Amino acid sequence: PGESTVIEIYPAGTLRRLETVDEQYKDSAHDARGRRDAILTRLESDTVGGIAVTMDEAVRETALSESGGDALDSIIAALAAARAADRGFEPDHGYDEREGCIFV
Repeated sequence: PGESTVIEIYPAGTLRRLETVDEQYKDSAHDARGRRDAILTRLESDTVGGIAVTMDEAVRETALSESGGDALDSIIAALAAARAADRGFEPDHGYDEREGCIFV
């Protein structure tokens, strides 16, 4: 109580951990919209690392349409934060204590 937890999120690392598309889903990359769709489909499948992801159609369409990837990265960051909270903010992989841990 009275303390805050700050975590660092790495969207591409989260996608890599979830074994889905983790590159060229932004801007003018070839078939970037299709890659964003594949990512969203993966996020919405069953559970992702123990977390069920649901979103309404308007949110999904925004994440698909926004070519810069910021909307999608926000969804990925929320998922990574939920996964970290679900583990009590305990890392699920090794890390260098001098540099800290990136949650994925």
